[in-house]
Amino acid sequence: MGAYIFGIIAIAVAVGTLIVMPIVTVVNAHREKDGKEPVLFGGKTRRIVIVNKRVSERVYYDGGPIPAFSVDYRIVGGKILYTKDIDEELFDRISVGQTYKALIRDGAIKKIDLC
Repeated sequence: MGAYIFGIIAIAVAVGTLIVMPIVTVVNAHREKDGKEPVLFGGKTRRIVIVNKRVSERVYYDGGPIPAFSVDYRIVGGKILYTKDIDEELFDRISVGQTYKALIRDGAIKKIDLC
């Protein structure tokens, strides 16, 4: 009897996930398109210190190289060095050694303000 209950719960969770996640993904995409914060995966706001700025080239399957902007940073009070991608406009606004309040989402820095 216990195995049946466990199986029913596992199936209910799987079906619930398969129904809920696509809906949440579509809702998040529309909210971001309209300039609003997403419902889930909103990112984290951190106070960071920029250690290094870097421009590199990425080559995709279609051919030509595309410039990629990234920064190395430390969270204020932390020792670990992180590297994240950043938009070109934000890359031009930041400087090494400054402390910023940054929104980090989807492996990239999306918004940055001077502290």
